[in-house]
Amino acid sequence: MQLSEIREEVQLIAQDSVFTDEMVDSYINDVYFSTVMECLVPEMKGLDTVTTDPLLSYVSMTGVSGGFSGVLSRVYDSNGNSVTILPTLETLMDLSGKLDVEGSIEVVALEGATLWYYPCPATAEVLTVVYFKNPSLMSSDSDIPDVIPEFLHRKILVNGAASLCFDKIEDGVDNLKPNTQSRELSRREGLVRFREWLGKNRKHYVWSQEPY
Repeated sequence: MQLSEIREEVQLIAQDSVFTDEMVDSYINDVYFSTVMECLVPEMKGLDTVTTDPLLSYVSMTGVSGGFSGVLSRVYDSNGNSVTILPTLETLMDLSGKLDVEGSIEVVALEGATLWYYPCPATAEVLTVVYFKNPSLMSSDSDIPDVIPEFLHRKILVNGAASLCFDKIEDGVDNLKPNTQSRELSRREGLVRFREWLGKNRKHYVWSQEPY
């Protein structure tokens, strides 16, 4: 489905002129982004490098190709060795109580888009990172959310954006927001089907056509 088609269906469901094209497009993109991040779509993986600074114990991930979604998969040092990723900066600090220890990087910790490392190399070092990129958000009417299979566009994107609309429509109402809840439930059912679809399509086979 194109962005214009998704928007039209959302507006038809909401039946409220307060939801302009721009607002609905924003809701659709919000749902699109969160869905891709929740499901960790394999095709959104990126491979890039970041360079350390001898005067710092951290480097920003914001400049990696495709944008950084906040999800880091692997880190390799300049020799190609895998570097341990710790869950928090505090866990990294617990190793010695300080970060200004000189040496080759052994562990890292991601906080937001900041990659902390320990020890700190005396000279700049290039780290190779495997991460998840941001999906390209839609702005043109003809844009298609192709990271999500088309058979789930209505289930996830239309229902998800409609849920955000109804959340505002039903705001302040002393009930359980039935329309919001119903559309959100449908979106979550779509997420389950998306994860199932991803699971079935994760295995790839390469057939070598070597001559006999």
